[in-house]
Amino acid sequence: MGRHPWSTRLTVEQCRCLDVAAMARDGVFASPSGSRWMAVWRDRAGKPEEVLTYSVIARNRVVVGLEVNSHQTGKYSVEIATTCPPFGGVRYWFRCPLGNNSVACGRLVGRLYLPPGQAVFGCRLCYGLTYESTQRHDSRVDRLRKLPPGELAVLLATSNPTWHRLGLTALARRTAKGVEH
Repeated sequence: MGRHPWSTRLTVEQCRCLDVAAMARDGVFASPSGSRWMAVWRDRAGKPEEVLTYSVIARNRVVVGLEVNSHQTGKYSVEIATTCPPFGGVRYWFRCPLGNNSVACGRLVGRLYLPPGQAVFGCRLCYGLTYESTQRHDSRVDRLRKLPPGELAVLLATSNPTWHRLGLTALARRTAKGVEH
């Protein structure tokens, strides 16, 4: 149960994702310059739909090439930045290559996204992406769930169908989570 999406913005779940932590786990940044890697996204029938190739050209730069339905859409480089966490080790970040007026965004992010119809990966903020869960979650139900039982009963008796439905949902969640006062 949930409400209908309140926004028509694209979600990160609708996009292809490039995850710097997964690349680090796979050993991409420990590999020598010139090493080539590949990610394949398949359609429902299992046929390769998009192929992402990337290669390390230096410890701080990765060249990304995307092939959609056997057509190369271009190659570009993405800068990799590192930080040192307080308890040791190295953490890798992408520096977002998108931007406005020929100036790159440069934001340090853990994931870059490729919305449908786009050719360059970028950060969530540059593409204006949101999460599916935030579009479906109704915080009004959470607030109503915390009401005292008497106030919730008054809400259930209302003639407004929207508030009645919200009250029923809040009561069901309160009962399911054992929050009854």
